[in-house]
Amino acid sequence: GSSLDPLEIFIRSKMTDVIGAVKKHHGRILASFREIPVVCLAEAKRLAETITNKGIGGILLIGEPNKPLLEIPVGIDKVGVVVVGGLNPIAAIEESDIQTVSKAMSTLYEYSKLKDFKEILGGVYEKT
Repeated sequence: GSSLDPLEIFIRSKMTDVIGAVKKHHGRILASFREIPVVCLAEAKRLAETITNKGIGGILLIGEPNKPLLEIPVGIDKVGVVVVGGLNPIAAIEESDIQTVSKAMSTLYEYSKLKDFKEILGGVYEKT
């Protein structure tokens, strides 16, 4: 792994065209490649359809079990998934000649110290 976020590198190198993708439906957006277990494939497809129908989108491609996706190999009993990168709004800002400061979030945190969201929100959370 690397402590440098590849998406940040693409932004700093001016390799994106998020504004073109939005305005002209032709450009270069940031995306990430993920792997999910094969046993999750049906549920992942169902959830992808649900969020797309609600106007959220974000999942660009879902591959096939144990097969490369966009020529990227996947592990045994895995499926490749391509998702929209979370830094696309930052890329669009940079494309507009507005400088930003962005640093990848990552830390190790002791699991036993984590709290349930319901506890933090104090009853505000309701399952829909």
